[in-house]
Amino acid sequence: MTTRATTIRTTLLTAPLLAAALVISGCGMNTPDEVISPTEQPSTPTNSDDSSATPDDQPEAETGGEDTAAQDGVTPQDAAEIAVEAHPETRVYEIELERSHGATVWEVNVVSDDARYEVEVHASSGDVVPDREKSHDHLDKYHSRLAAATITYTEALEIMDDAHPGARLGEMELDDEDGAVVWEIELVTPDKVEYDLVIHAGTGEVLENERD
Repeated sequence: MTTRATTIRTTLLTAPLLAAALVISGCGMNTPDEVISPTEQPSTPTNSDDSSATPDDQPEAETGGEDTAAQDGVTPQDAAEIAVEAHPETRVYEIELERSHGATVWEVNVVSDDARYEVEVHASSGDVVPDREKSHDHLDKYHSRLAAATITYTEALEIMDDAHPGARLGEMELDDEDGAVVWEIELVTPDKVEYDLVIHAGTGEVLENERD
C-alpha cells in the first residue's frame, strides 16, 4: 500500500511539471506556431478551368469576325470572279471591302457595254447579295479607262503584293490621275500600317507608294 501511494503522489506531482515543460517547449522563441512539412505543402490546382492559370495554359481566344473572314475566306479576286459570273461580259472597275446591312461584303463594280453594276459578295460565304443596276450614266468614261487598262485588276493586286507582301486590300479603283489611267489602291500591311498605292494601268509602274 505504501509503495502504491508513493507512486500515485509522485505521478500527481510530476504531471504538472511535464505539462509546463511541453507548453514552454511549444511556445519557444525559435519554434513556429505551425509547422508544415514539405509533403504537407498545399498543392497548386492544375485544373484547366482555374482562372489563375497562366495565359499559356488558357485556350486561345477565338479570333475572326467578318473582317478576318473576308481576308482569309473570300479574297478580292474571288469576289471579282463571282461578280463577273453574276454579270457575264463585264469587266471589273472597282473592288471595296465594306459593311452592308450588318455584314462585311466585297462591293464589286463591273461594267458592261450598256450598264454598270454594283455586286455585293458576302465576304465570309461568297453569296451574292441581291444587287441592282447602278447607272447608264458616264459609261463612256468607264469604257475609256477600261480600254486603257492593259494591267488588269489581278495584275494590279500582284503588284501590290510585290510592294507590300502579305498586305490586305481595302479598296481599289480604276481612275484618272494627271491624264494617266491608274489603279488607286488602299491597303493595310501585316503590321497594321495603311498605304496608298498608285499603279499605272498601262505600264504597271508604281507611281505612288505612300504611308497613309
